[in-house]
Amino acid sequence: MKKLKVTIAHLEEHKDGIVHGTKVTFQVVQNGDVLIRDTLSGKASHPFTKTYDLNASDADIYVTHDRHELKWLTITAEVVE
Repeated sequence: MKKLKVTIAHLEEHKDGIVHGTKVTFQVVQNGDVLIRDTLSGKASHPFTKTYDLNASDADIYVTHDRHELKWLTITAEVVE
């Protein structure tokens, strides 16, 4: 069993000069298969990491999400032993 570390930073919306929390749905994909699909809500100005246990290979992975209008939002993922 391996672990998948997903790190999210700048999960926030700006309205009238005030920073608010928001919600994002993301998925981590490897070889065309969705390893994780999750929704997180809140405010994460600094990096927040969530770890998932899963069966995965060492092949490349990528992350997609549904909040493309949040240009400052970053979501990264890595498989670790």
